[in-house]
Amino acid sequence: MTARGKSLELAIARAARGYRKEARACLMRQFPQMAWRGGSYEYVSDAPIDFIGVVYDREQPRAYALECKETGEASFPIAKLEEHQRQALEAFRACGADTRIAVDFTRIKEVYLLDWLLVDTFILAPWRKSLTVDWCRAYGLLIPEENRDKDETRRALFLEGAAHKDQARCLEIVSTERQQKPVISLDSDFSDEDDDDEREVRKELLAPMTPEQIRRRGVDAINASLDRASKQLAKQSARERNRKRWSRAG
Repeated sequence: MTARGKSLELAIARAARGYRKEARACLMRQFPQMAWRGGSYEYVSDAPIDFIGVVYDREQPRAYALECKETGEASFPIAKLEEHQRQALEAFRACGADTRIAVDFTRIKEVYLLDWLLVDTFILAPWRKSLTVDWCRAYGLLIPEENRDKDETRRALFLEGAAHKDQARCLEIVSTERQQKPVISLDSDFSDEDDDDEREVRKELLAPMTPEQIRRRGVDAINASLDRASKQLAKQSARERNRKRWSRAG
């Protein structure tokens, strides 16, 4: 049986091997460092990101970073993204990499590919503690899978992600929820789960911004993410048409 939390990583790794054979992507899975201590090997550091590599593009290959997460609940708690993972994801994004998170909702058997910039925007908002299924359907790409119920052969085809069929309805739901959120004070309404350091970091980040500026940043990030997703889907469709055309010609 696959260890909890690793099933999605293995499914992504199998898909990545297929993409490498097709010269569509070359992703390498990252592992924690281990050292020999006290007569046995122990983990001495965490792997900051699960996968890093390059995705092929006829116009320009792009660096790619992907972190995998699982949740058995109806929403993904942002707290499951550890600080060293956030920092690594942001570092890759700042250098121009296509930086994503894949979230597996194990209860409903759906995996979504999310743009890190979009997720990071909501991390800054103290009222956003988790990403719901509706949120992921609205702003993420649904990843098709093969052999979902067989851990040994499961594949998550992360380059084939597409908008969910209920995307429009979920966009409306999420937009309505956002408009109904009250204005949050910087001095109150923080979760009891936040420690003092996290409260101070969030307050420092939000202090120079008005509620409207925070909302505006979120809207801009959403629009940018959806625009990138649309362009990516268009390129994938074009590549697939060309592949079929070359196949017929051969």
